[in-house]
Amino acid sequence: MQIAYFTLLSLQSRTMDDKKKHELWGKILKFCQDALKKEISDAAEKKKQVLMDRLVPLPNLSGMSDDELRQLCREIHSKCDKVDEERYDLEIKVNKFDSEVKDLEIKIMDLRGSKFKKPPLRKVKMSTDQMLSALLGKQAGGKQDLRSGLKKVK
Repeated sequence: MQIAYFTLLSLQSRTMDDKKKHELWGKILKFCQDALKKEISDAAEKKKQVLMDRLVPLPNLSGMSDDELRQLCREIHSKCDKVDEERYDLEIKVNKFDSEVKDLEIKIMDLRGSKFKKPPLRKVKMSTDQMLSALLGKQAGGKQDLRSGLKKVK
């Protein structure tokens, strides 16, 4: 990939005819496609190898007694529990890192400051009755005695 990057830089800096540029772009794209295919196949091979390492073949179940089957089930359940615990721990770590990334993004936005502007709030014209009805959740009709809810001192 580094070769392709340096070739791209040289393509941008020099002037050459269109045919040669087109040939170079084709070679670069072909190289990148081959590298990507190789990377995908390597990842698939690695995944297959890891699965083969983790999977343990089951013994012959038909020749086992009930006690041996129960013991095998206990072992399999304990392995499942262990894997579930590891998965849960990894989920917690991922969530923690995600929240840290979000916090850092917010800090970056705060540090930039002038580049990020909050949109101005629009003024909304409301009468006092409309405000009271919005705040109290009731229909404020006409006059309302606001002192009725206050404590009375005798």
